[in-house]
Amino acid sequence: MAHDQPVKALVIALTDHATLAVYSINRLQPDALCFVLPEGAKSLVESDVQPKIEHMPRRWDWVVVAEACDVVGCYQTLVRILPDMLHTWDVQPGELVVDVTGATPAMAGALTLTTRSLSSRIVSLVPAREGQEEDRVDIAGRPFIWRQVNPWDEAAVVTRREGCDLFNRKLFAAASKLFREIEARVSSGQ
Repeated sequence: MAHDQPVKALVIALTDHATLAVYSINRLQPDALCFVLPEGAKSLVESDVQPKIEHMPRRWDWVVVAEACDVVGCYQTLVRILPDMLHTWDVQPGELVVDVTGATPAMAGALTLTTRSLSSRIVSLVPAREGQEEDRVDIAGRPFIWRQVNPWDEAAVVTRREGCDLFNRKLFAAASKLFREIEARVSSGQ
């Protein structure tokens, strides 16, 4: 199994497929871990995920969403609970990784919106197609591709334009603050 550098915090969506969640947790070795899941998946965490974690996080918790297919409900639940939890865990911008492998589309959208200010990477295991070899892993006899993206790399284009507008209007302090915020979040070399 490939191992990334340990991360400060991981928020991982889980509905089923505990083996994929275990792979992500063991690969990323988070210091703090939060599961986002429907009520029925709590037993899955206790029986099929926790016993297989190689490096137990110092802190862990979960956020239960009532309707995993309702984006508004997921978002309302997450935005009421998750920011305070991450603040308590002292997670700073850029220190959060979000795994949407086990998320429903509604959960993935709500998670992305809720964690945007703190996340530096969104990861997902997707089924591999014939001939795909980049970061390929086999889990429970099935091939997957480890996909990851820094959402700030794409957002930097718009933010850079906003910073330039501030600079051109002679709002130098605001432009500088905006550039420093985005600089801390984009991938190195961007």
